[in-house]
This record gives sequence, C-alpha cells and structure tokens, in this order.
Amino acid sequence: MGERKKEEWLFISICCGLYWFAHSLTRPVIALYGLSFGASELQIGLILAIYAVVPLLLAIPIGGYIKKVGAEVLFRWGAWLMCISAILYLLSMEVSILIVAQIVAGIGQLFVWLTVQVMITGEAAKPSKAKRIATFSFYMALGQLLGPVTAGFSLEWAGYFSVFLLYGVICVVIMFAGYRIQKIHVDKESAVQPERRTPAFALVRNKGVAAGLVASFVMLFIVDTRMSYVPLYLEVNDFNYLQIGILLTIASAAGLLVKAVYERLTKVWSMSTILMWSFFFSMLLLMVVPITQNIILISAVLAVSGFSLAINQSVSMSLISEHTTSQERGTAFGLRLLMNRAAQLLNPMYFSLVLPFLSYTLSFLLLGLILSVFALFTVNLLKRVGKQDDNVVQVDV
Repeated sequence: MGERKKEEWLFISICCGLYWFAHSLTRPVIALYGLSFGASELQIGLILAIYAVVPLLLAIPIGGYIKKVGAEVLFRWGAWLMCISAILYLLSMEVSILIVAQIVAGIGQLFVWLTVQVMITGEAAKPSKAKRIATFSFYMALGQLLGPVTAGFSLEWAGYFSVFLLYGVICVVIMFAGYRIQKIHVDKESAVQPERRTPAFALVRNKGVAAGLVASFVMLFIVDTRMSYVPLYLEVNDFNYLQIGILLTIASAAGLLVKAVYERLTKVWSMSTILMWSFFFSMLLLMVVPITQNIILISAVLAVSGFSLAINQSVSMSLISEHTTSQERGTAFGLRLLMNRAAQLLNPMYFSLVLPFLSYTLSFLLLGLILSVFALFTVNLLKRVGKQDDNVVQVDV
C-alpha cells in the first residue's frame, strides 16, 4: 500500500511538471507575440493581466468546493479548458482573440494548479510530507526549465505557431493524465470530522497561513517578472530568442536542486530563517539583472534566484499545509492561488504604469524595494508564530 501511495504522489508531481511545462512554454512568449503584431505596451499589459482576472475571482470558491466535487474531477475540467485555450492561441491573430485565449487558459490552469497542490498535501503523513513537497517542487522546476528553452528553440526555427501547437500537445497529455489520477485518499481527520467550510478571513488570521500566502505572492511576482518582463528587457538589449530561452532555463534548472536539499534544510534551520535567505537571494533577480548586460553574470544571478524561488515555493506550501486541517486545506490553497493570480494581475499593471516614465532598470529596482517590504513583513510574521510551530514541516496536522 505504501509503494502504491508513493507512485500516486509521484504521478501527481509529474502532472505538476507537465502543467508548469505548458505554462512556462507560453507565458514568456505571450508578450513577445503581442509585440509581433503591433500591440502597444498598454495592450500587452492587458493581455498579460487578463489571464489572472477571472481566476482571481474563482480561486477561493473553487478551493472551497474541492472536497465536494473531487480534486480529480476539477483537474479534468481544467485540462479540457487548457486544450480549448490551445486552439484559441493557434487561431489568435489579433488582440481580442488572444485575450479570450488568455481568459480560458487562466481558468483551466487555475483548476489544474489548485488541485495538484491539494492532492500532494492530501495526507498528513508526518515522515514523508517534506519529501513529497520537495519532489513536487522538483517537477515544478523541471517544467519551468523545459518550457522557456523549448519555446526559445521553437521560436527561433519555426515561429509562434509551433509554440502554441506544442502547448496544445502538452494540454492533451495532461487531459489524458487526468483520467489516470485516482480519487485521492482521505486522511483519518477527514473521516471523523463533519464536512464544514472555514471562512477565508478566518484562515488569513492564522499567522502560519498568512506567512505562506504572502511568501507565495512575493515568489509569484518575481517568477512572473522573470517569465514576462525579463525576456522583454533582454530583447531590448539585443539578446536573441534562443539566448533568452537558455537564460530562463538556467533559472529553472537551479530549482531542481530543491529536491536534494529542502528536507535537510528543514532539519537544520527554522522556517523563518529559510524564508529570509530565500527572499534575499530571490531579490537578486530584480536588483542585479537590470544593471548589467553581461550574459555570464545574468546567468549566475538567474541560477541563484531560481534555486531560492524553488525553496520559497516549498516553504509556502509547507506552511499552508501544516497550519490547516484537511477540511480547511482546499480553501487555504484557494487563497494561495488567489495570491498567485493577484501577483500575476498586478505584475503587468505595475510595469504598464511605470514603464512610460521609468527605464526597465529603474522599474526593476523599484519593484525590488517594494517586494522587500513584503518579504520583511512575512519573515517577522512567521517569527511570531512561535518556536514550536516555526519548524512546521515536522508538525503533524
């Protein structure tokens, strides 16, 4: 039975990797694609932001209904919507169709990403949870690694159509994988407690959950900047598509190390310490990349930042998982996804507002200062959770 569970966790982690492969394949390309048919900076900001608008409204309600509908069912719905979005991307020759494609993709990816997070944390198996989350983060980083470099090769030799076609193929694979996922096991706590839904505002008052939510927001803001605006900055500075794809892949490749070190880090350092250093090194992307055009230095900074962001991802999931009951987890991860989509909505809004007045360099540096305030708040909040709950990965639910 234990081996079977391990296989299930691994399969869910692979599905996570496929999701991030698809997401990372298109996310860096959308802004460049908009530029290719003459979209303005304001239109590009709208195209990128609209992806997150509807999911922003749906994240908490969908999270609350996961137990009622079934995570595996929502996963399949999301996969089908992703397939539809692929068709729309292939047909998009103007801004209006691209916006519709972004809306459908945003909803479909919301379902898939939310459900795999809930499934991977579905049981409170104390000895293996940190390892499960590390494996999950490993496949996430692997998907983020393969997406940009594949997009770079495809763009360089076959154009945008090939990128969207490949995205469609991956969506079909995810859809078939959805019918392989079995109903997730319910832990003992779920079996003895009546079905109830904890209000979202009550979960936010939980300091451990709140710290995980803000950490996730900061992480996604930086990741989305890396995927959407770093490519624009590099293109302005005469980097070609292949170079951009390779640089983004270096950032994701560094995240693969999370599987080897995360569980060990949780045994040596407190969560607040891990989070503090992961924030510090993640911010290097915003503070160093925009002041240099040296490809070696950019590669090094992206690698360090990519590894730190992967650690941050694992910490965020651990905090939310271990500070909630199984009844609360769907809503809690819905809140986490809400913060993620908020970051993806505010990111293009921020750049659309500041780029007409500031250079890319100053825009990145200002963003780094703003996010540093959120990072300091999060670390201080986590320190107040208490020494016993600080190292949360070792606490059973």
